[in-house]
Amino acid sequence: MRAALTVALLASSLSIAWGQNTGLSSVARYAGRLVWVQGRTGSQLLARVVSATNTELVVSLGGVPRTLPVTEIVRVWLEGDSLTGGAIIGGATGIPVGVLSCQGSVTENCNVLGRAVLGAVLYGAIGAWIDSRHHGRTVIYREPRP
Repeated sequence: MRAALTVALLASSLSIAWGQNTGLSSVARYAGRLVWVQGRTGSQLLARVVSATNTELVVSLGGVPRTLPVTEIVRVWLEGDSLTGGAIIGGATGIPVGVLSCQGSVTENCNVLGRAVLGAVLYGAIGAWIDSRHHGRTVIYREPRP
């Protein structure tokens, strides 16, 4: 039992580490997209990603390529964020609301499962709509801490 638990914990930590590509090369998959780059001096550039490695980021500023070494970059982010967070929070709120809507029902044939699903869908849509009204940023690279 202990061996199985140890293997499961090691496998989960390895899969988490594998999924977190925290190096600057992870920005390469956003080639062609506009990103904000914050430099060590606090300056911010709006540029289009051309390529990225773990040592440098090549961006296009006004059509002119510019190479930024990793030592000058504090973070890189995209405008906007995912609606998934709002949908999940709304859906999680909607499930108990749907279940509780059957409480005190005059008839005995209230479909609790159906009401829970309906609550999750409706509140999930409301949560996604509220999240769409919020303007956020998605950080795609942050310099490693010393």
